[in-house]
Amino acid sequence: MSSEVTAAQPLSESTLFARSLKKYQDTTFGPNNDTRSIVVAFDEDLCNHTCSKDSVDYNPNKCNYDEIMSELFKEGEVWLSRDLIHKAMGSIAGNHGWECSKTRTDIVCNRYGHSRSSARDFSAGELQANCTLIIKLKALVREKYFPASQSNKDQKKPSWRFFWDQPVQISKGTCTLHGGQCQPCRQNRVAVMCRAGTYIKKTPHSALYSLCNIAEHCGKLTSSAIKNVMRIAWPSQKPISDQNIFYLRTKVMKLMPTFRNSNEELCMRL
Repeated sequence: MSSEVTAAQPLSESTLFARSLKKYQDTTFGPNNDTRSIVVAFDEDLCNHTCSKDSVDYNPNKCNYDEIMSELFKEGEVWLSRDLIHKAMGSIAGNHGWECSKTRTDIVCNRYGHSRSSARDFSAGELQANCTLIIKLKALVREKYFPASQSNKDQKKPSWRFFWDQPVQISKGTCTLHGGQCQPCRQNRVAVMCRAGTYIKKTPHSALYSLCNIAEHCGKLTSSAIKNVMRIAWPSQKPISDQNIFYLRTKVMKLMPTFRNSNEELCMRL
């Protein structure tokens, strides 16, 4: 009987590109000195140069994000640490148009889960949109200990301390695809980062320094001055609300003593 051999489908450019972003190395870790081939580095610069639409090296043929996520975060694969996985996801999210959140055992799209009932009517909609993207993690290095609350008990119940800065494994239940009402795009990323308060929490230091300079030399910090500085620091799609202005002005006023002290120290050195 003759048998037909089906030729394997060639890997897509996006899959091959995703593979090129990871660096593997045989690594020994844990109290048992386990040695495995793990992902020890992620090429963030190459990812951004290839997938950012603002880059001169942008190549859409390599930027099918469903294929990239599927190849990057394979079930059973081991990475150097949870932070390295979070860094890789953050790079993908920034170019694709969403935001990732790190929990104790998972890294998710921050639109993961069901929306909660809220009295507030957000113009961009609820943050949770039933997105299904979740990278589930298992810490491969852990130790048993007894909490202080167990010290006076006859039968002590141990707990486990997980070392997330040591190798972690991508475990069963991982889903690399967005779902629900989550539709990654630039506008979506701006909206979810606004809802998560990311722009205020991570205001660039250069922008804060400029605002401190204005407050110091002009005696006050007007709304128009804040808007002029933040239009450069924030994406053009990010609206600057009255609430943003209030928080930034408050933040700058708290930073002014530190700003003045640093300037005095600099003058003394000169």
